Amino acid sequence: MSNLNSYLQKMVDDVAAKNKRARGEEKRLTVVLSDYDHRRLKYISDKLGESAGAFARNILVAALDDAEKLLKLEEHDPEPRGTDVHGDDFYRLSDYGHYINNAADDLEDDLLKDLEVPVPELNWSIDE
Repeated sequence: MSNLNSYLQKMVDDVAAKNKRARGEEKRLTVVLSDYDHRRLKYISDKLGESAGAFARNILVAALDDAEKLLKLEEHDPEPRGTDVHGDDFYRLSDYGHYINNAADDLEDDLLKDLEVPVPELNWSIDE
């Protein structure tokens, strides 16, 4: 891959990651580190010109990305569900995708198709 292709791919990946992370509100996480690990974090973040908090967030996100790859967790099922109006493949969210996108409460067609909704019989009569 050329340097230009690598650069452009990184830009596309960064925008996609930023859009994913922009969903919903930010959550605060409290982590307790030993004095030794805190000093390591502080030293490295200072060397990189970042705050310790921002650096810790970035390495945590990178660790999550690596864990997803290691555990083979995918946001979407590997097989397309169908095509959209533009003819592009449409992929269904995996269980993991539902969880991380907080989509458990969303109603999708494939979840509703197995539900039987009773349709009342209407007997119309007109008395004259």
